[in-house]
Amino acid sequence: MLKLLKNQSGATFIELLLYIAIFLILTPILLSVSINAVRLEQQHETEKQASMDSQFAMERMYDLVTSTKKVDVANSVFNDMAGKLTLVMQDDSVVVIEGNLENKSVDITEGGLVTELSSENLQLEGLYFERITDELGDPEIVMGVNVRLNAHGLQEYAVLQEYIASANLERGDFDGDGCPDFIDTFPRHPACCGDSDIDDICDELDNCVYVYNPFQADFDEDGLGDACDSSGELSPFNCTPNRRSMIFLLGIRL
Repeated sequence: MLKLLKNQSGATFIELLLYIAIFLILTPILLSVSINAVRLEQQHETEKQASMDSQFAMERMYDLVTSTKKVDVANSVFNDMAGKLTLVMQDDSVVVIEGNLENKSVDITEGGLVTELSSENLQLEGLYFERITDELGDPEIVMGVNVRLNAHGLQEYAVLQEYIASANLERGDFDGDGCPDFIDTFPRHPACCGDSDIDDICDELDNCVYVYNPFQADFDEDGLGDACDSSGELSPFNCTPNRRSMIFLLGIRL
């Protein structure tokens, strides 16, 4: 009987030692799993906040570009990781957007005051601006701007994120004539906007707005071009002396 009790006591002690060993082994593992879970959750929240901060910066830049009158190309930096965009607003005030790689922020200067769009959860790695020109490819007349922001969170092994937006100058007016650039056939001419008859003479100066007459012939000098003047005295073939001379030089006899 005594021997049996001794055997049972020995077995119980061994089981106790086994349980203690298992506890000692599993406790660090469980603690490590819990700590990693907390870290992953914190990392997720940090990445989420960094994404929100980046989107806010993109939205702010988008709003400024879409409401500007024109882009000051000479004082802007395009296709560079430390991009700079100088905007002339509708009231002729100047706003400057630039990537500050030293402070890891997007700096916006308005009225002499600098606002840093930065975040404790975000590091700026690049801010690129690419201009969208008009159909003629005039480098100074910017119709829109492609914006690309590269940034990553501060957590270890954070992935570099890229945010892209394309903003049109919805109120762009390069020559300040009140005619938006996207419908202005003569964006460099402050007295001109449209060209209804496509004769390269703007409607505001064309003596026949709806009739093609690139030579602007007006024999009776009444301000109405021969091509659309049905009441005034017309010259033969609706030709002015200057046009007759031109035709004569071409070898055509009137």
